Amino acid sequence: MKEFNHRWYLVGEDIEKQTIRIFGLDRVLSLDITNRKFEPAIFDVAAYFYHCFGIIRPDEETVKPARVVLSMTPFKGRYFKSLPLHLTQEVLIDNEQETGVGL
Repeated sequence: MKEFNHRWYLVGEDIEKQTIRIFGLDRVLSLDITNRKFEPAIFDVAAYFYHCFGIIRPDEETVKPARVVLSMTPFKGRYFKSLPLHLTQEVLIDNEQETGVGL
């Protein structure tokens, strides 16, 4: 399970496609209970999504994260300082003319 922006998602392995799939719980219309057994996998959800914003993640492991720097007025910067976009966010500039954050 993963929560982002007050929404819950189910993260699981698609055995047929041999890939990780993400399903929004608010979009699930029905469930079928079966007798099918599975072996629980050891999977680190936090590590899987570490460089991501929300649940968006490239399928390819070779895609490297990019450093992003945002510059804004100090008034708008208060929002970004009070509610960071990502856990790696840091304030780079914070003066009377500009607030800059790096992600």
